[in-house]
Amino acid sequence: MKRTFYFVRHGQTVANAEGFTQGPNDPLNDTGLMQAKILARRAKNLPFEAIISSDYPRALVTAQTIQATTDKPLIVSALFREMRRPSAFWGKVVSADPKILEGYRHINEHFTEESWHHSDEENFFDIKNRAIEALDYLAARKEECLLVVTHGNFLRALLGIMMRGRNAYGPQDYRDIESTFEISNTSISVTALTPHWSTVTNETWMVISWNDCAHLAEIP
Repeated sequence: MKRTFYFVRHGQTVANAEGFTQGPNDPLNDTGLMQAKILARRAKNLPFEAIISSDYPRALVTAQTIQATTDKPLIVSALFREMRRPSAFWGKVVSADPKILEGYRHINEHFTEESWHHSDEENFFDIKNRAIEALDYLAARKEECLLVVTHGNFLRALLGIMMRGRNAYGPQDYRDIESTFEISNTSISVTALTPHWSTVTNETWMVISWNDCAHLAEIP
């Protein structure tokens, strides 16, 4: 049986617009609230059975806006949170603070080291393991179609595992995807979990479309 998943990035936040490092509680700005309402109107025509959302406010408000328009059940899961950056970086503009720049430089230098952390952030291996758990969670659900509201970097991690597989996906894959796959606020990316063409027993992830923002043409 083919199952479809609509992955949505949350609406725009102040941090998105002004280049701050985001923490857990950054809210949607006025543009993000407008984007969420427009997205909800489009979602009304999509055949999903339930909404799954990150518990971070920027994703949850986006999901609640969709729920208010579609009247679909909403499930909140911490699995779909954004990658956690060091808390000392939250609310700061990277390019304006030499200490933050130096911190990110150290993180990049140690990006391939599984046990290394700058402070209290998630490293690549933490986010990979959580993304695997999130995909397993979706695969175990019974719905034929779900809408998932999540975050840009976490969605890239999900994409990497879909493309490379849980064993082969590595730090360089994450960097390549981060630098080449744009994910706009309230964009829709469609994937499917379906039996592989060569067997009736093994399922495979397929990416059907990526970063669809057609609905945002409504914004002047």
